[in-house]
Amino acid sequence: YTITDDFTAYGGSAAVYSARCSEDQIEYVIKEVFPNKAGRFKRENGIVCAEDSNDGRSQKMLEKYRAKLVQEQALGSRCFNSTILAVPVRRIIQPDSITIKGQRFTDVKHSPFAVLDSMRKKSMSFAKVLEEIRQEKSEDHPLRTGGCPTLYTTACLMEHVLLTLQAIHRQNVLFGDLHMDNVLFSECCLEEKRVGMACFLDFGCARELIDGEKTAVIKDDVFSTRGFIPPELLDYNDGTLQLTRQADIFSAGCLMLRCLVPEDDWDYLGSSPEIDSVAILPSDAKRLGINDSLCRKVNDILSRAVHPDPEKRYPSADAMLKVIQELKRDTEPPKYLLPKAP
Repeated sequence: YTITDDFTAYGGSAAVYSARCSEDQIEYVIKEVFPNKAGRFKRENGIVCAEDSNDGRSQKMLEKYRAKLVQEQALGSRCFNSTILAVPVRRIIQPDSITIKGQRFTDVKHSPFAVLDSMRKKSMSFAKVLEEIRQEKSEDHPLRTGGCPTLYTTACLMEHVLLTLQAIHRQNVLFGDLHMDNVLFSECCLEEKRVGMACFLDFGCARELIDGEKTAVIKDDVFSTRGFIPPELLDYNDGTLQLTRQADIFSAGCLMLRCLVPEDDWDYLGSSPEIDSVAILPSDAKRLGINDSLCRKVNDILSRAVHPDPEKRYPSADAMLKVIQELKRDTEPPKYLLPKAP
Protein backbone atom coordinates (compact mmCIF):
# COMPACT_ATOMS: atom_id res chain seq x y z
CA TYR A 1 0.00 0.00 0.00
CA THR A 2 1.29 3.45 -0.92
CA ILE A 3 0.13 6.50 1.01
CA THR A 4 -1.07 8.91 -1.67
CA ASP A 5 -2.04 11.92 0.40
CA ASP A 6 -1.61 13.58 3.77
CA PHE A 7 -4.01 12.35 6.40
CA THR A 8 -7.62 12.97 5.46
CA ALA A 9 -9.05 12.74 8.96
CA TYR A 10 -7.71 12.88 12.48
CA GLY A 11 -9.23 12.77 15.92
CA GLY A 12 -9.79 10.68 19.00
CA SER A 13 -7.45 7.74 18.64
CA ALA A 14 -6.58 7.50 14.94
CA ALA A 15 -5.30 9.21 11.82
CA VAL A 16 -6.64 8.23 8.40
CA TYR A 17 -4.78 8.38 5.08
CA SER A 18 -5.65 7.79 1.43
CA ALA A 19 -3.68 4.90 -0.08
CA ARG A 20 -3.49 2.74 -3.19
CA CYS A 21 -2.86 -1.00 -3.31
CA SER A 22 -0.14 -2.17 -5.69
CA GLU A 23 -1.98 -5.44 -6.36
CA ASP A 24 -5.30 -4.11 -7.64
CA GLN A 25 -4.60 -0.35 -7.97
CA ILE A 26 -7.77 0.33 -6.00
CA GLU A 27 -7.97 3.28 -3.62
CA TYR A 28 -8.27 2.37 0.05
CA VAL A 29 -8.04 4.10 3.40
CA ILE A 30 -5.28 3.35 5.89
CA LYS A 31 -6.14 3.84 9.55
CA GLU A 32 -3.30 4.34 12.01
CA VAL A 33 -3.57 4.25 15.78
CA PHE A 34 -2.65 7.77 16.88
CA PRO A 35 -4.02 8.79 20.31
CA ASN A 36 -4.84 12.47 20.53
CA LYS A 37 -2.55 13.13 23.50
CA ALA A 38 0.02 15.84 22.79
CA GLY A 39 3.57 15.20 23.94
CA ARG A 40 3.07 11.55 24.86
CA PHE A 41 3.91 10.03 21.48
CA LYS A 42 6.55 10.35 18.80
CA ARG A 43 7.43 8.77 15.46
CA GLU A 44 10.28 6.38 14.91
CA ASN A 45 10.85 5.33 11.29
CA GLY A 46 7.51 6.95 10.56
CA ILE A 47 5.62 4.82 13.08
CA VAL A 48 3.84 6.15 16.16
CA CYS A 49 5.33 4.95 19.43
CA ALA A 50 5.16 6.07 23.04
CA GLU A 51 7.60 8.42 24.71
CA ASP A 52 9.81 6.64 27.24
CA SER A 53 8.68 8.94 30.06
CA ASN A 54 5.26 9.02 31.76
CA ASP A 55 5.88 5.80 33.76
CA GLY A 56 4.87 3.54 30.86
CA ARG A 57 1.31 4.86 30.79
CA SER A 58 1.61 6.11 27.21
CA GLN A 59 2.76 2.69 26.03
CA LYS A 60 -0.19 1.04 27.79
CA MET A 61 -2.52 3.54 26.13
CA LEU A 62 -1.03 2.78 22.73
CA GLU A 63 -1.40 -0.97 23.28
CA LYS A 64 -5.01 -0.47 24.38
CA TYR A 65 -5.89 1.40 21.19
CA ARG A 66 -4.12 -1.17 19.04
CA ALA A 67 -6.19 -3.91 20.69
CA LYS A 68 -9.32 -1.87 19.93
CA LEU A 69 -8.25 -1.73 16.28
CA VAL A 70 -8.18 -5.52 16.13
CA GLN A 71 -11.58 -5.63 17.89
CA GLU A 72 -12.88 -3.13 15.34
CA GLN A 73 -11.88 -5.50 12.55
CA ALA A 74 -13.70 -8.41 14.19
CA LEU A 75 -16.99 -6.63 14.92
CA GLY A 76 -17.03 -4.50 11.77
CA SER A 77 -16.33 -7.50 9.54
CA ARG A 78 -19.06 -9.50 11.24
CA CYS A 79 -21.58 -6.80 10.39
CA PHE A 80 -20.24 -6.43 6.85
CA ASN A 81 -20.44 -10.16 6.16
CA SER A 82 -24.15 -10.17 7.01
CA THR A 83 -25.03 -6.82 5.45
CA ILE A 84 -23.25 -4.34 3.21
CA LEU A 85 -24.39 -1.53 5.49
CA ALA A 86 -20.98 -1.12 7.09
CA VAL A 87 -17.48 0.02 6.17
CA PRO A 88 -15.38 -2.56 7.99
CA VAL A 89 -11.69 -2.95 8.51
CA ARG A 90 -10.83 -5.16 5.54
CA ARG A 91 -7.54 -6.42 6.89
CA ILE A 92 -4.80 -5.66 9.39
CA ILE A 93 -1.36 -5.09 7.85
CA GLN A 94 2.11 -4.58 9.28
CA PRO A 95 4.07 -1.35 8.76
CA ASP A 96 6.49 -2.93 6.27
CA SER A 97 3.55 -3.24 3.86
CA ILE A 98 3.27 0.55 3.56
CA THR A 99 5.26 2.98 1.45
CA ILE A 100 5.17 6.74 1.95
CA LYS A 101 7.06 9.24 -0.19
CA GLY A 102 9.01 6.41 -1.78
CA GLN A 103 10.26 5.04 1.54
CA ARG A 104 9.18 1.80 3.16
CA PHE A 105 8.79 1.63 6.91
CA THR A 106 11.78 -0.17 8.38
CA ASP A 107 10.51 -1.06 11.82
CA VAL A 108 7.91 -3.83 11.91
CA LYS A 109 7.58 -4.44 15.65
CA HIS A 110 5.16 -1.62 16.27
CA SER A 111 1.55 -0.88 15.43
CA PRO A 112 -0.49 -2.77 12.87
CA PHE A 113 -2.44 -0.61 10.43
CA ALA A 114 -6.03 -1.11 9.27
CA VAL A 115 -7.19 -1.13 5.65
CA LEU A 116 -10.72 0.10 4.89
CA ASP A 117 -12.70 0.64 1.72
CA SER A 118 -12.52 4.18 0.43
CA MET A 119 -16.00 5.70 0.20
CA ARG A 120 -14.85 9.18 -0.79
CA LYS A 121 -15.98 9.10 -4.43
CA LYS A 122 -19.30 7.39 -3.92
CA SER A 123 -20.67 8.59 -0.63
CA MET A 124 -21.67 11.61 1.41
CA SER A 125 -21.61 11.86 5.19
CA PHE A 126 -24.73 12.71 7.19
CA ALA A 127 -23.11 16.04 8.06
CA LYS A 128 -22.39 16.79 4.40
CA VAL A 129 -25.95 15.90 3.39
CA LEU A 130 -27.31 18.39 5.92
CA GLU A 131 -24.80 20.98 4.72
CA GLU A 132 -25.99 20.52 1.13
CA ILE A 133 -29.67 20.70 2.09
CA ARG A 134 -29.09 23.96 3.99
CA GLN A 135 -27.77 25.62 0.82
CA GLU A 136 -29.91 28.17 -1.00
CA LYS A 137 -32.88 26.72 -2.87
CA SER A 138 -32.18 25.68 -6.42
CA GLU A 139 -34.12 23.94 -9.20
CA ASP A 140 -31.08 21.74 -9.84
CA HIS A 141 -31.06 20.62 -6.20
CA PRO A 142 -34.69 19.86 -5.22
CA LEU A 143 -33.83 18.88 -1.65
CA ARG A 144 -32.19 22.21 -0.82
CA THR A 145 -34.30 24.35 1.48
CA GLY A 146 -32.00 27.14 2.61
CA GLY A 147 -32.45 25.79 6.14
CA CYS A 148 -33.47 22.54 7.80
CA PRO A 149 -34.54 19.58 5.65
CA THR A 150 -38.25 19.00 5.23
CA LEU A 151 -39.82 16.60 7.68
CA TYR A 152 -40.23 14.08 4.85
CA THR A 153 -36.50 14.27 3.99
CA THR A 154 -35.66 13.92 7.69
CA ALA A 155 -37.82 10.81 7.90
CA CYS A 156 -36.08 9.36 4.81
CA LEU A 157 -32.62 9.98 6.29
CA MET A 158 -33.56 8.47 9.64
CA GLU A 159 -35.20 5.47 7.98
CA HIS A 160 -31.91 4.56 6.29
CA VAL A 161 -29.94 5.09 9.53
CA LEU A 162 -32.30 2.90 11.53
CA LEU A 163 -32.34 0.15 8.90
CA THR A 164 -28.56 -0.05 9.25
CA LEU A 165 -28.70 0.15 13.05
CA GLN A 166 -31.29 -2.64 13.02
CA ALA A 167 -28.99 -4.84 10.92
CA ILE A 168 -26.01 -4.20 13.20
CA HIS A 169 -27.96 -4.88 16.39
CA ARG A 170 -29.15 -8.16 14.89
CA GLN A 171 -25.49 -9.19 14.81
CA ASN A 172 -25.39 -8.59 18.59
CA VAL A 173 -23.20 -5.52 18.13
CA LEU A 174 -23.58 -2.14 19.83
CA PHE A 175 -22.20 0.49 17.45
CA GLY A 176 -21.33 2.82 20.31
CA ASP A 177 -20.49 6.09 18.53
CA LEU A 178 -23.33 7.07 16.20
CA HIS A 179 -22.93 10.65 14.99
CA MET A 180 -23.03 12.69 11.79
CA ASP A 181 -19.52 11.92 10.57
CA ASN A 182 -19.82 8.17 11.18
CA VAL A 183 -22.78 7.75 8.82
CA LEU A 184 -22.07 7.67 5.08
CA PHE A 185 -24.84 7.58 2.49
CA SER A 186 -23.51 5.44 -0.36
CA GLU A 187 -24.41 6.17 -3.98
CA CYS A 188 -25.87 9.47 -2.79
CA CYS A 189 -27.27 11.86 -5.45
CA LEU A 190 -29.26 14.67 -3.89
CA GLU A 191 -29.89 16.26 -7.29
CA GLU A 192 -32.06 13.23 -8.08
CA LYS A 193 -33.57 13.12 -4.58
CA ARG A 194 -31.60 9.90 -3.97
CA VAL A 195 -30.07 9.61 -0.53
CA GLY A 196 -28.65 6.11 -0.88
CA MET A 197 -28.04 3.51 1.82
CA ALA A 198 -26.62 4.50 5.19
CA CYS A 199 -23.26 2.83 5.84
CA PHE A 200 -21.68 3.04 9.28
CA LEU A 201 -18.02 3.95 9.52
CA ASP A 202 -15.57 3.37 12.39
CA PHE A 203 -16.37 0.43 14.64
CA GLY A 204 -13.70 1.57 17.11
CA CYS A 205 -16.28 2.02 19.88
CA ALA A 206 -18.36 -1.04 18.98
CA ARG A 207 -18.93 -3.69 21.62
CA GLU A 208 -20.39 -7.17 21.73
CA LEU A 209 -23.95 -7.42 23.06
CA ILE A 210 -24.09 -10.55 25.20
CA ASP A 211 -27.19 -12.54 24.22
CA GLY A 212 -28.20 -9.48 22.22
CA GLU A 213 -29.02 -7.55 25.40
CA LYS A 214 -26.09 -5.91 27.21
CA THR A 215 -22.37 -5.40 26.86
CA ALA A 216 -19.98 -7.01 29.29
CA VAL A 217 -19.27 -4.93 32.38
CA ILE A 218 -17.25 -1.88 31.35
CA LYS A 219 -14.57 -0.86 33.82
CA ASP A 220 -12.56 1.56 31.69
CA ASP A 221 -13.39 4.80 29.90
CA VAL A 222 -16.06 4.80 27.20
CA PHE A 223 -15.55 7.18 24.31
CA SER A 224 -18.39 8.97 22.58
CA THR A 225 -18.93 12.16 20.58
CA ARG A 226 -20.13 15.43 22.09
CA GLY A 227 -23.75 16.09 21.27
CA PHE A 228 -24.58 12.39 20.93
CA ILE A 229 -23.57 11.02 24.34
CA PRO A 230 -26.16 8.89 26.19
CA PRO A 231 -26.66 10.17 29.77
CA GLU A 232 -25.60 6.82 31.21
CA LEU A 233 -22.08 7.54 29.94
CA LEU A 234 -21.95 10.86 31.78
CA ASP A 235 -22.62 9.29 35.16
CA TYR A 236 -19.76 8.09 37.33
CA ASN A 237 -18.79 4.55 36.36
CA ASP A 238 -18.35 2.53 39.54
CA GLY A 239 -17.14 -0.44 37.53
CA THR A 240 -20.58 -1.96 36.93
CA LEU A 241 -21.60 -0.10 33.75
CA GLN A 242 -23.25 -2.15 31.03
CA LEU A 243 -24.63 -0.59 27.87
CA THR A 244 -27.69 -1.71 25.93
CA ARG A 245 -29.00 -1.05 22.42
CA GLN A 246 -30.74 1.98 23.90
CA ALA A 247 -27.39 3.81 23.93
CA ASP A 248 -27.44 3.74 20.12
CA ILE A 249 -31.14 4.70 20.12
CA PHE A 250 -30.30 7.85 22.09
CA SER A 251 -27.64 8.83 19.54
CA ALA A 252 -30.10 8.17 16.70
CA GLY A 253 -32.53 10.57 18.38
CA CYS A 254 -29.75 13.17 18.51
CA LEU A 255 -29.18 12.69 14.76
CA MET A 256 -32.86 13.37 14.11
CA LEU A 257 -32.72 16.43 16.34
CA ARG A 258 -29.84 17.85 14.26
CA CYS A 259 -32.10 17.65 11.21
CA LEU A 260 -34.87 19.64 12.87
CA VAL A 261 -32.93 22.32 14.76
CA PRO A 262 -31.12 25.21 12.99
CA GLU A 263 -27.36 24.73 12.96
CA ASP A 264 -26.87 27.94 14.97
CA ASP A 265 -28.67 26.26 17.88
CA TRP A 266 -26.62 23.03 17.93
CA ASP A 267 -24.20 24.31 20.58
CA TYR A 268 -27.10 24.77 22.97
CA LEU A 269 -27.76 21.03 22.87
CA GLY A 270 -24.57 20.40 24.87
CA SER A 271 -22.74 17.09 25.22
CA SER A 272 -25.95 15.15 25.83
CA PRO A 273 -29.26 16.86 24.93
CA GLU A 274 -31.64 16.99 27.87
CA ILE A 275 -35.21 15.94 27.32
CA ASP A 276 -36.50 19.47 28.01
CA SER A 277 -34.43 20.88 25.14
CA VAL A 278 -35.61 18.58 22.36
CA ALA A 279 -39.20 19.72 21.91
CA ILE A 280 -40.12 21.27 18.56
CA LEU A 281 -41.70 24.64 19.38
CA PRO A 282 -44.58 26.25 17.46
CA SER A 283 -42.06 28.55 15.77
CA ASP A 284 -40.08 25.47 14.66
CA ALA A 285 -43.27 23.83 13.38
CA LYS A 286 -44.05 26.89 11.27
CA ARG A 287 -40.52 26.93 9.87
CA LEU A 288 -40.79 23.22 9.02
CA GLY A 289 -44.24 23.69 7.52
CA ILE A 290 -45.98 21.12 9.73
CA ASN A 291 -49.29 21.23 11.59
CA ASP A 292 -49.91 20.75 15.31
CA SER A 293 -50.62 17.04 14.92
CA LEU A 294 -47.30 16.35 13.19
CA CYS A 295 -45.51 18.59 15.68
CA ARG A 296 -46.83 16.45 18.55
CA LYS A 297 -45.83 13.26 16.72
CA VAL A 298 -42.29 14.52 16.19
CA ASN A 299 -42.00 15.58 19.82
CA ASP A 300 -43.24 12.16 20.95
CA ILE A 301 -40.56 10.45 18.83
CA LEU A 302 -37.77 12.72 20.09
CA SER A 303 -38.77 12.62 23.75
CA ARG A 304 -38.81 8.82 23.75
CA ALA A 305 -35.61 8.40 21.74
CA VAL A 306 -33.54 10.69 23.99
CA HIS A 307 -35.20 9.85 27.30
CA PRO A 308 -32.59 9.96 30.12
CA ASP A 309 -33.73 6.52 31.32
CA PRO A 310 -32.57 3.87 28.81
CA GLU A 311 -35.50 1.61 29.72
CA LYS A 312 -37.97 4.30 28.63
CA ARG A 313 -36.44 4.75 25.17
CA TYR A 314 -37.49 2.71 22.17
CA PRO A 315 -36.66 -0.91 23.00
CA SER A 316 -35.01 -1.48 19.62
CA ALA A 317 -34.09 0.08 16.30
CA ASP A 318 -37.04 -1.86 14.86
CA ALA A 319 -39.49 -0.06 17.15
CA MET A 320 -38.11 3.42 16.34
CA LEU A 321 -37.95 2.53 12.63
CA LYS A 322 -41.67 1.71 12.66
CA VAL A 323 -42.70 5.17 13.91
CA ILE A 324 -40.25 6.88 11.55
CA GLN A 325 -41.77 5.03 8.60
CA GLU A 326 -45.23 6.13 9.77
CA LEU A 327 -43.93 9.70 9.88
CA LYS A 328 -42.55 9.29 6.37
CA ARG A 329 -45.95 8.15 5.07
CA ASP A 330 -47.70 11.04 6.84
CA THR A 331 -45.38 13.64 5.31
CA GLU A 332 -44.87 12.21 1.81
CA PRO A 333 -45.40 15.00 -0.73
CA PRO A 334 -47.91 14.67 -3.58
CA LYS A 335 -46.74 12.30 -6.28
CA TYR A 336 -46.30 15.09 -8.81
CA LEU A 337 -43.52 16.50 -6.62
CA LEU A 338 -41.62 13.22 -6.61
CA PRO A 339 -39.15 12.17 -9.31
CA LYS A 340 -40.61 10.02 -12.07
CA ALA A 341 -40.14 6.30 -11.71
CA PRO A 342 -37.45 4.90 -14.06
